[in-house]
Amino acid sequence: MTGSHQNRQQPPRSPSHTAANLSPNVLNTHMNNLRMSNSTSQQQQQQIDSQETALFVKNLLEQMQSKFNTMGESIIGRIDEMGSRIDDLEKNISDLMDQAGMEQPNRSGGLIMPSSNNNNNNNNDSSGGND
Repeated sequence: MTGSHQNRQQPPRSPSHTAANLSPNVLNTHMNNLRMSNSTSQQQQQQIDSQETALFVKNLLEQMQSKFNTMGESIIGRIDEMGSRIDDLEKNISDLMDQAGMEQPNRSGGLIMPSSNNNNNNNNDSSGGND
């Protein structure tokens, strides 16, 4: 058991393995490997950042869509309520006009006076119009 434990230990580095003792080709190879490793790490980090950004934007758009739908439903509800109120007002005005003896509004929006008032005005105009 002691022998297998010793096999796991790495031999101490000799001075020939230091950067000062490596040939320029070996140094260039190690530097290129480090650059590629660093470049790969940067690409992986950029992918993670892109994925996080995409997820953030997706969630933000979903929240905005939900709020838009809620606001749209609220606006439509208010418009329907306002339409009902306008209908009630028109009915109340019509009832009041009926009680006052007035005729319904004409299509141009003006009121048409009851025919009995119009006849009285016309009779007064025709009988005393030559003053």
